[in-house]
Amino acid sequence: RRLIADGGALSSGPGELDVASIVLGNVALTRHEFHVMLQRMQTEVPQHDVRFGILGTFRGLISGESLAGWWCTNYPTVVRGEADATAVGQSMLAQGFLRFMGRRSLFQSRSNAYYQWKRPALDFQSDDDTADVSDDEPLGNRQALLGRAVSYERARREADEASKIYRTSVLRAEVVRTGLEEQLTNYLDCMEVWELNRLMHAKSTLAEYARIAKRPVAAELAIGDRLEVYEESVKPPQDIQWGIEAYGTGRFTPHPILFRPHALSPAEFQIFGVPLDEQLLVSHKPIPLLPAKALSLIAKRAREMSPEDRYAIWTSRVQLRNIHELRNFVNRGPRVTLSMLREYDLPVVANVLMLYLLELPLPLCPEELHGPLRALYSARCEKSSVESLQAVRALLEGISYAHIATMQALFSTLREIAGSDESDARSEFVRAVCKRLGPVVMRAKEIVG
Repeated sequence: RRLIADGGALSSGPGELDVASIVLGNVALTRHEFHVMLQRMQTEVPQHDVRFGILGTFRGLISGESLAGWWCTNYPTVVRGEADATAVGQSMLAQGFLRFMGRRSLFQSRSNAYYQWKRPALDFQSDDDTADVSDDEPLGNRQALLGRAVSYERARREADEASKIYRTSVLRAEVVRTGLEEQLTNYLDCMEVWELNRLMHAKSTLAEYARIAKRPVAAELAIGDRLEVYEESVKPPQDIQWGIEAYGTGRFTPHPILFRPHALSPAEFQIFGVPLDEQLLVSHKPIPLLPAKALSLIAKRAREMSPEDRYAIWTSRVQLRNIHELRNFVNRGPRVTLSMLREYDLPVVANVLMLYLLELPLPLCPEELHGPLRALYSARCEKSSVESLQAVRALLEGISYAHIATMQALFSTLREIAGSDESDARSEFVRAVCKRLGPVVMRAKEIVG
């Protein structure tokens, strides 16, 4: 036998048995055995993602402590301690199979010393992979299985990382969208206040000028009368409402961004913007969790309030920032509890429920029923109440169970809050609720272009 200088390889002469092709410290291996050991090490030794300052993050690094422990565990007869493991690691560094992530060239069996597989270790092939030896064939089968296992685990890990990055991106986009809506709403509110102040100042200026114009001679009294007419024609609340209706581009229709993982339903990760039928499949309840919990909390607390306070739950205006705060708090998963909603005021909970119904992909009352229902109620004076109820029941039979159950729970709560008295406050409450919930329950299809 003779010793090859490059790498300390031992080989036999022609016709003799190849005893050891690779020597690593106290371990002598054939090329086939070294090939199997490399594949096992690349599969079994834990890999880490380590950040090195401005160089960035390096993936697939292994620590010296993990390598030394693996050698001591799998080769206990020849690698008996840390010194033998250090010798094996130093041999792999010297032969170009490992790269030390640092300035030193000595192998260190420490947890903070990281190494990277070099190209010779990744592309190493044994000379006797195709040899017809009966004892090696099971090992060859294990090599193929190990190669497929490495590919599958790597693909699985990359897919999990991509899914995690995707979900984080969706959450960030949702936060940006809600923040943009808050800024636009604040800007429009500020513009409305400024315009109202401008109209009020114009009105006061005209009134003061009309008062001064009446003092001169009688010839100018006609001018004063005309200025009074102009001053009376300026009505700030009606004018600002006309401006909103004349120059508005449409109703507030938010479009939530959904996280859609592969082979899973979005209802398992969020609530807003998910169809009611998919939410029932996850919650296994008669109605979705958010409407059920919100309506239950409102009904319980409203029993102890005065009628004016009960009416204010559904008619009060709440800042969009507070609504989005509760929305983002409950939109982190499929579960909603009463303890999560008790931390907020009832008007905020009611407005979040209306935003939830507004962000549904399909409204509670489908669009194809708008025309028949409008025709039915416009001609209700010609029919009896029994016939009208039968006609409404026939129309609602085509709606899914989730929509029917949600509408029944919503209207039952509103009827309980309204009470049975015939006061003016109750009539005003009914008109205000119909005005706010009508475009939400019977939302028309959005036309773009």
